Amino acid sequence: MSPLLTMPPRNDKVISLDPASVQFDFTGVADLSRYDVKEFVHSAGDLFVANVQALCGGNCSDTSETSVTVHVATSSGDLTLNWLTDESYSLEVNTRDNRVDVHIQAETVYGARHGLETLTQLTAATDTDDLYGYQLVIVTTAKVSDKPKHPHRGLLLDSARNYLPLRTILRTIDAMASCKLNVFHWHITDSHSFPIYMPTLFMLAKYGAYSETEVYTMEDIKAVVDYARVRGVRMIMELDMPAHAGNGWQWAPAAAQGNITVCVNKEPWNQYCLQPPCGQLNPANRYLYGVLGKLFQELLEVLPPGEAIHMGGDEVYFPCWNQTQEITDWMLSRGLDLSESSFLQIWGEFHKKVLDQWDLEIGHKKTPVLLWTSHLTNINIIERYLDKDRFVIESWTDSMDPLPTQLMDKGYRVIMATRDAWYLDHGFWGRTQYHSWRRAYDNRLPQGRNMLGGEVAMWGELVDDHNLDAKVWPRATAAAERLWSDPTTTNRLAEDRLVEQRDRLVKRGLQPEAIQPRWCAQNQGGCYGSANNS
Repeated sequence: MSPLLTMPPRNDKVISLDPASVQFDFTGVADLSRYDVKEFVHSAGDLFVANVQALCGGNCSDTSETSVTVHVATSSGDLTLNWLTDESYSLEVNTRDNRVDVHIQAETVYGARHGLETLTQLTAATDTDDLYGYQLVIVTTAKVSDKPKHPHRGLLLDSARNYLPLRTILRTIDAMASCKLNVFHWHITDSHSFPIYMPTLFMLAKYGAYSETEVYTMEDIKAVVDYARVRGVRMIMELDMPAHAGNGWQWAPAAAQGNITVCVNKEPWNQYCLQPPCGQLNPANRYLYGVLGKLFQELLEVLPPGEAIHMGGDEVYFPCWNQTQEITDWMLSRGLDLSESSFLQIWGEFHKKVLDQWDLEIGHKKTPVLLWTSHLTNINIIERYLDKDRFVIESWTDSMDPLPTQLMDKGYRVIMATRDAWYLDHGFWGRTQYHSWRRAYDNRLPQGRNMLGGEVAMWGELVDDHNLDAKVWPRATAAAERLWSDPTTTNRLAEDRLVEQRDRLVKRGLQPEAIQPRWCAQNQGGCYGSANNS
């Protein structure tokens, strides 16, 4: 398996090309007669050309006489993108005279898309020192056979703490595609805000959005899904519950629905939640699950068939429920006491009822549901409450915590969001420690057949459109190579590739963090061991 990123060509085994003259042969793509397949591969080809043109800032010399034809063949036209999708591909570049033939063979169109991304890395822009700007070159020969180590390679964005414009989300997906991250985990709701505008539940946004303009419509969500898919990225939406649910739900009493949430915005906050503002769903409210059903109905109109959903599920704060008389009376009426085990029981029942409601709306019982690790996923009790065939556990434990391995041993599928390596918000608040790209690169996942992969997480308390890029990139790129190829080599050997990938991101319009002085890139190896590379 090759590294995720490659160095651009720098020697005499290159030939010039004009990106506008690149031809594509898609006749080998399965089911090409289908409109959606044809649209996908042609869009992928257009993206390849645009990304290559970006290497020279759009100022590419068109003087090349080289003929470049990219032949793409797939065995399947299936556009399903999930943990079972085959993303492998092979790529071969051959040159004779002034003719370059590129052959990309893949099982699926997503593998073929990855092959085109790798082909982008096999091109480079060189300064021509004349009026024509930059000359693009491509390698004359190459042979690559590649596939990912893990089927889940994700990035979490939190747009609930601070609203992120749609253009920012799409820009981030572009960057994800550049390093073959394939899951956009959208943490879209929290106790701070509920920014989704739904026609039948418009009161959620009325009470929960920061303003009328800081909302995501159903059309916006569908646009994200479609934009991501052609870039080989699936979108998994997180609706955090039963904790992290507050603002947006205050409409319910006036609508004769009772208190669907409790402890909303209560003070002093540290008596009701772990982070302000407070708010938790009310498991004693008989209207709650019907409202969630309507919410699911709306979302299912724009989500791909069979797509997984993330239901949060962490940081339930028992003192909130325990200080809500409606809930404690309900528990006592059922013969429960107010002990921790009883609160765990109603928490587990909540997830079971929400899953039943989801299944009712989706019409079958095969869609995975993701949950964060929590007190409910304690290895000694998890099997009482969470069905291992339905719930996928996302672990935000530290790298040395045995819980992920223990969960896999019990048969649960696991995704890692390693807190002490891949939490990109750390180092900017409290006593948290910043995790460099080297730490992200060196983070190794527990091994096991139930390990689906991992994610870097950009929690949004201190992030908005103005500083997102620098906090995410290129650290997320370092994690991407770990998730794709799980290299045995050191981060030092990855540094030059990462510098080049950062430059590609800059040319695609992002503003990633710098990782070394420019002199170091021009004198490869000259900065190893310096303070900035420790």
